[in-house]
Amino acid sequence: MHDKVDLSVVIVTWNSADEIYDCLTSSYESLDGLNAEYLLIDNASDDGSIAEISRAVEYGIHNITIVENKQNLGYTKACNQGIVISNGRNILLLNPDTKAKPGSLAKLFAKLEADEKLGAIAPQLLNEDGSIQYSCRTFPTYWDMFCEFTMLSRLLPESETFAKWKMKYFNHNEEMTVDQPMAAALLVKGDLMRKLNGFDEQFRMFFNDVDLCNRIYESNMQICFYPDAKVYHKQGASVNKVKPEMIDIWNDDCTKYFSKHNNKYLSLLILSILLKISGVLRKTYYKLIK
Repeated sequence: MHDKVDLSVVIVTWNSADEIYDCLTSSYESLDGLNAEYLLIDNASDDGSIAEISRAVEYGIHNITIVENKQNLGYTKACNQGIVISNGRNILLLNPDTKAKPGSLAKLFAKLEADEKLGAIAPQLLNEDGSIQYSCRTFPTYWDMFCEFTMLSRLLPESETFAKWKMKYFNHNEEMTVDQPMAAALLVKGDLMRKLNGFDEQFRMFFNDVDLCNRIYESNMQICFYPDAKVYHKQGASVNKVKPEMIDIWNDDCTKYFSKHNNKYLSLLILSILLKISGVLRKTYYKLIK
């Protein structure tokens, strides 16, 4: 079944009318002849997202399946809906606020296919002005969280000791094996993704990609950051629409991640308390600047 489709492109939309058409058409033009299916999972958008997807069909992208959820199920569950019905040999997780540069998805596909050690591969992400977006991270530790809370990571952003997690010391211009690239555009081998049952649904919105990458490495596979392939990414397009709620979800998902992958009782307790305090401060700051 899976050899009939090279690539399954899974996109979750939620009020993505402003971005989804460009996402679909640019990614389609980036395939260079690959046989792809598009699986669009819409989380009860009310802004005309479905109409914009229909415009892409008129453009010439015909292999599109749309799943219209009656309520917003969150990114993780919706993404899994797409993974479950996918038929592709490889599966591309793609955010609606992305635009692929010509040939980039074909390059990702060829690189992943050529290396049996690779479980996943990610492109270089670019900001809308063409500057490089720092999209790779190491797997977070309690020390990393301490450095975030104390602002040491911001004071010394290129330090591998105090700012290791967000990898600002890495120029993001060289091919490299990495722990966790941002899943705004992440190509995963289909058999591996299905073996892992997609995302862990305890993570509603965040850290699902960190957890997935962890499990890819636990399967003795590697993840490649591949800057020859380039994708524009409007970072936070959906999250910023409901920022205060997203802060609570981020904190909750962060706690769940550490509970699953690094469960040290006292450290986890301290982290939970600090997240609650920082959450209150961040939401207060957001209200003041809004």
